[in-house]
Amino acid sequence: MSRLLDLATGAALGALGLALIVTLNERLEEETRRLWRRGLLAASRAARSTLTYDQEDEHGDEQEFSMSKSPGTPGSRAASGARKCQLGVGYNKQLADERRQIYALLENLPRLPELDYVPTAKYEEAPIEEVLHPLIAEASVILVAGAYFGDEGKGKTVDAIARHPEVKVVARVNSGENAGHTVFGETGHKYDFHLCPSGLLTPGKVNMIGPECVMDPVSFMEREVSQLVRTGVSYKERLFIGNVHLVCPHHKLLDLIGSWDAPNRSTLQGMGPVHASKASRRGLRLHPPFNR
Repeated sequence: MSRLLDLATGAALGALGLALIVTLNERLEEETRRLWRRGLLAASRAARSTLTYDQEDEHGDEQEFSMSKSPGTPGSRAASGARKCQLGVGYNKQLADERRQIYALLENLPRLPELDYVPTAKYEEAPIEEVLHPLIAEASVILVAGAYFGDEGKGKTVDAIARHPEVKVVARVNSGENAGHTVFGETGHKYDFHLCPSGLLTPGKVNMIGPECVMDPVSFMEREVSQLVRTGVSYKERLFIGNVHLVCPHHKLLDLIGSWDAPNRSTLQGMGPVHASKASRRGLRLHPPFNR
């Protein structure tokens, strides 16, 4: 009996010890996550507090301004709250002055006649053969460009153009996987492409991703090429990739830090930072690591 009691006591103490270890681990993980959040938030604030005019194109037109090196002078601390929106504060004042100068240059220019155009026809649906095919017959190159942020039907338009027998090459010429287009194959299978041209599903077409594009090769293989492999699409004779600029892990981390308190400002694919590397000629490109 005493032996059974000792065993029961030992089991109870073991269970209690295990419960304490699990609780301590959970608290340690929670504390670690809290410290990570604090660290990333501090890094985000530090990055945003040093925003200058030269960085505006990369980060967007934010109402931010630089920290003064002299702690005792006015403006030594970045304004916060509603004061950040005041016209005469920090970077806002510089931005307003620059825009007034630009407006002064444009103020007396004559009005563009195209702005007074009044449509005379109504939108009507028409067969592809009547509308699209004559355009293809008249042109040697057709550019499908977006006029807004997306969801315009560019992918479907490119797919329709690529199906014409006279079209030989379909190319993606700029940007990266922040874009996206959905194309349905002949069997009805849905493909979610980001960098791959929509003509990739049409046999007999050459599809190119040009050297001005940016690419995360790992993400490209996992998100896009894997779809083609799973469904048996013969892409190796159709898809050709140029000397693209590489999206590296630090680009996505910088994108995350810069968008920490404004998550809807970015797709978090590293687009802003990688295009900054591209413009400053400091980034990696595909050919050197691929050909080693």
